[in-house]
Amino acid sequence: MKMVEAMIKFDSIVQAIVRYSLVVFFFFSIQGSDAGAATLKGLTIGDGPATVRVTLSDRVPFKVIKVDGKEVLIAFKDVDTPGISSKRGKPGYLVRDVAVQGLANGVLALVVTGRSTFKGVDSGWEKNGSTLVVSFSDRGTEQPLKKPLKRALKKALKKPVPQSIRTGEELKPSPDAGHSGPEVQKVPVEPAAGLQGVQASKSVPRTVSIYRGDMGDILIKAGLDGCRSQEMTGAVTYLKKRLWSPAGEMLAKVIETKDPDCLEPAYYLRAYAALMTADPEDSRANLTAMAAFQDALVAYPDSPLLPFALAGLGIVHTRLKNPAAAEGFFAIIRDHYRDYPGLAQVLYHLGLIYDAKGYNDQALAYFKEVFEDLPENSSVVDAGIGIGKALFKKRFYLDSLKILTELIKSNPEKTYDSPELLLSIGRSSFELGKTANARENFMRVLNLFPDIPGKDMILADIAETYAVDKDNKRAESVYRLVIKTYPGGEGFLNSSMGLALLVTDMAEKKAIYEMVKRDFTDHILAGVAMMRLAEIYEKEGAYADCIKEIENLLATHPQGLRYEAVKLMQRAYEALFDGKMSKGFYPDVLQEFEQKNALFERMESEKIYLSAGLSYLEGRLYEQAFNQLIKAYKRYARDERPESLLFGLGVAMDETDRKEDALKIFAGFIKRFPTSARVGPASLRMGNILLGKKMFAKAEKTLDAGYGATGDRMEKGNILLLKGEVYKAQKKLPRESIQLIEAAKEFALAPGNNYDLLATTHIKLGESYLEQKLYVKAAEAFALALKFTGGETIRADVGFMLGDAYQKANVLTKAREAFERIASLDDSIWARLAKERLATLDLAEKVKES
Repeated sequence: MKMVEAMIKFDSIVQAIVRYSLVVFFFFSIQGSDAGAATLKGLTIGDGPATVRVTLSDRVPFKVIKVDGKEVLIAFKDVDTPGISSKRGKPGYLVRDVAVQGLANGVLALVVTGRSTFKGVDSGWEKNGSTLVVSFSDRGTEQPLKKPLKRALKKALKKPVPQSIRTGEELKPSPDAGHSGPEVQKVPVEPAAGLQGVQASKSVPRTVSIYRGDMGDILIKAGLDGCRSQEMTGAVTYLKKRLWSPAGEMLAKVIETKDPDCLEPAYYLRAYAALMTADPEDSRANLTAMAAFQDALVAYPDSPLLPFALAGLGIVHTRLKNPAAAEGFFAIIRDHYRDYPGLAQVLYHLGLIYDAKGYNDQALAYFKEVFEDLPENSSVVDAGIGIGKALFKKRFYLDSLKILTELIKSNPEKTYDSPELLLSIGRSSFELGKTANARENFMRVLNLFPDIPGKDMILADIAETYAVDKDNKRAESVYRLVIKTYPGGEGFLNSSMGLALLVTDMAEKKAIYEMVKRDFTDHILAGVAMMRLAEIYEKEGAYADCIKEIENLLATHPQGLRYEAVKLMQRAYEALFDGKMSKGFYPDVLQEFEQKNALFERMESEKIYLSAGLSYLEGRLYEQAFNQLIKAYKRYARDERPESLLFGLGVAMDETDRKEDALKIFAGFIKRFPTSARVGPASLRMGNILLGKKMFAKAEKTLDAGYGATGDRMEKGNILLLKGEVYKAQKKLPRESIQLIEAAKEFALAPGNNYDLLATTHIKLGESYLEQKLYVKAAEAFALALKFTGGETIRADVGFMLGDAYQKANVLTKAREAFERIASLDDSIWARLAKERLATLDLAEKVKES
């Protein structure tokens, strides 16, 4: 185990170096020198200009390749394994570090990493000695490529790319891709939209080929005509019989013989055998296969079997859960080896990699190419399944179901390979409402794969199919089975939520949601449970509890249900405020509204604005009332504006001196709600506004309409009082008196003791009679007013006016009585005025007697 861990650690450290060496030997064949192996004697990093100086004991062949913007590979042939492992540049140097690694067959690799992008790279031996100087610049122009490299790149990039992946959205690199291969062309992939012509496997015409389209085609391409080794013949026989381990042992013997006619295919076939021997989950065996492929590449970088090694390394890295490196190897084949016989397998693996990364369109494009465009190959059915799964993820459920169903009919053995096929068919069926078919496939999964992980989730899905079919008894039975048998898992959670929807007992329903909240705090369904609880509280009229639950939901699960939660909270606040307003608790509404004003402004609820506006109106905060009511007015549809809004807005406009707007609002209100109880007050306010504008005829007409529309005695009396004011303003005093008399009658008939109103009305009537010089009637009106003020409690001003009226009517005895009563009061002003009048009366009597 320690050996495996060490190998994995080694691989993670030098993986980039291995890939870079692959690029070198992929494009070039570095010829060995005739002299013996050189030795690495020194390595220095300089700056200004930035350099890496490599001192060897002798000059040897080398190559310098710029692999990435910040990374350059320096490769030497025939150099002993170095004692120097790495070198770091000083802080501020352009070169950050140099990693050193000895590879097979005397190859030395140095990877230079920069702190910023290398714009220029140059190299050369010092005139005297064996020191190679590699210069770097983060400015200027990069050195032109040497001719052999130009030719190799040009040739590779001229390889044809199928139309199916030639256009469209550019592939996005994986976030953890690192440097998975050489700086190759990024091939765009056409986004897939639905099936776009994908057909069932049996109906797609394909070219027949001698190749299977996978790694096994190496047995055809190996080219063993010149090899006379009996061991090689035996090894190939073993490979054909899938006896991988003995084949590998025999190929190792072939390599030991160093037969030049057999050595090249032996290296590649040994690597293939190692790959096929290795269990996908056995890290040790897969690392052994990786080393075998690397040995083959280093030994024979120009071999026609090289694409098989690239594909093998890609598969190994896939098994080692390193998709970024795997993608790099597969991409080299995709871009530069389109004639590789195993291309179908490579593209299928690329589809799997992109599917795992969530790039469904790109994955679908790869699967489609394998399924439709390439010759008959061993990956066709798997690619078709990949298409079905990708379409399911894109929510093309019908297309997914069609292709997967057809594939399983023509390839029934695939049913037993993996539960994924049946699960995909079941889930597509469920999404399409085909619950019976979904349930059948889910049950087949459980029967064929009894030890499948996630069994609880499949049972929960089966229960859900029953629930959708309204077979609540069976659904509840399966849900309870999962809850009892698989406590604490995903199936338990899903079943609990499903059961909560079915049970009718509200206490049990709440208990389930509370359990989910408590025991699955961070799960997305905890937010759903909180939402369901809030909905229950809303239905029960427990609006404060509903709001509290939603506040907790938004604090702990701000994503996902945010829109629905805020809308529910809005409805709860609307109902809460409406209830408080109906009970007269408008101060509570105002307090809540002002404390959470920012929240309510984001909600922009017309009902909340209305409640707040009417509450301000009740508190006689008219400007604030107007601000909220006008918001509500603008948000309500014209035909949906309630009468409380129109009347309240009119009042707020009237009180804030927006008279013209108030007239329009009141007129619209009366027109729309002619039978409303508020028509009388609205008419009264309209009449008052029109009176102020001296529009007497309109005022009189409006007040008459209001008087006829209301049956409330108090409102009638107030309308008549105002109508009297209209006549008074026109100097129509007799008509004013008539309105005042009628108003007094209405107040007298109204419920309750309306003495103050009666007193006020009779005072106005007395004043009207005084102006008409009807002094006796005026005195009678004032006398009645005094009675309504409370009998013993005499208002000095009214008593004085009573005396004045009697005096003017020449009823001096009663005048004296009235003045004497005022003179005896502790009201200094009216008492003084009354005494002056008494003195006048005394003087008049003396003059009369004389």
